[in-house]
Amino acid sequence: MRAGINVWTWGITSREQFEQGVKEVADIGYRAVENIASIVTLYEDEPEAFDGLLAHYGVDFVCGYFHLSGDFDKDFANAERYLKFLQGRCPKVMNLQAAGRAKDGVTQAVLAETARQATQLGELGQRYGTRFCLHPHYATNVERRHELDYLMEHVSESVLGLTIDTAHCVLGGMDPVEIASIYGSRVGYMHIKDIQPIAPEGAPWFSKFREIGRGVINFVAVAQELEKAGYEGVLCVELDGPRVSGYKSAAISYGYLKDELGL
Repeated sequence: MRAGINVWTWGITSREQFEQGVKEVADIGYRAVENIASIVTLYEDEPEAFDGLLAHYGVDFVCGYFHLSGDFDKDFANAERYLKFLQGRCPKVMNLQAAGRAKDGVTQAVLAETARQATQLGELGQRYGTRFCLHPHYATNVERRHELDYLMEHVSESVLGLTIDTAHCVLGGMDPVEIASIYGSRVGYMHIKDIQPIAPEGAPWFSKFREIGRGVINFVAVAQELEKAGYEGVLCVELDGPRVSGYKSAAISYGYLKDELGL
């Protein structure tokens, strides 16, 4: 396994933001980065600038992150646009986040439609050499254990893998160690962040997230389950809201990966 980091928190609207994120994490020691898939639109007219930036800092772009919006025709077109750009450029994985969750919960029909869309995107990804991996995420249509189980059962493993996000597992009432044990053979990517389940009243849910080692998650046990399953991919650090700065949080998590997991 290797250490990686998602640099979307440095910003996703300009090349300067992307470069600053890459520059900072490379300085820490990360050699693999992820970002929101739409970042490629900043480089479509000059793909050599994208390639040159990564080469300059010695990092690989290993994964894009794709959200379902509720407009699948638009989503499908955007996914193909991003896949075309990324084809042959390192990433073999695209994270897939389900659409936003309704206040009254998720119906069987919504799960069935999510499975249909995931299947179509997974098949599209195959044509471009990229594997879509479902990312269960708080406040989306795949948040809870039974929703994850439904997608894993109703979408072929050949077209859809799984990304375990350790902190989102906890928010969704799941144990990331247990999920890694059950679905380890299907894991194609990992998002790792820690969590402190108790937050001040009224605070947003993502305010519970912490740097690795600063919360309650047993990352050693998670890594052990992944090793049992033969996972050799990226452990991607992500922190939606760094408490001081992106650089400081990334450095704390990198230190844990080196000292406790031996990456």
